[in-house]
Amino acid sequence: MIAKITSKSELTLNLTQHFVFDILDGDTPILTSQVVEAVPSNAEAEIKSHLDAFVAEYEVSESIEIGTEIV
Repeated sequence: MIAKITSKSELTLNLTQHFVFDILDGDTPILTSQVVEAVPSNAEAEIKSHLDAFVAEYEVSESIEIGTEIV
């Protein structure tokens, strides 16, 4: 999976921007219009961190089947 930045806000006086990104599996959107606020020099690392965490939980989510019984 990859994250693709789709838009960004203007740089604010507190030196941050809002970055909007989609998470894609190939060409298939998995999660769209996610927003992170970061200083521009750290934006890619911040988005990568969110992507990595999402992918890990997404894989677990996909392995849990509807109807699973927990005792």
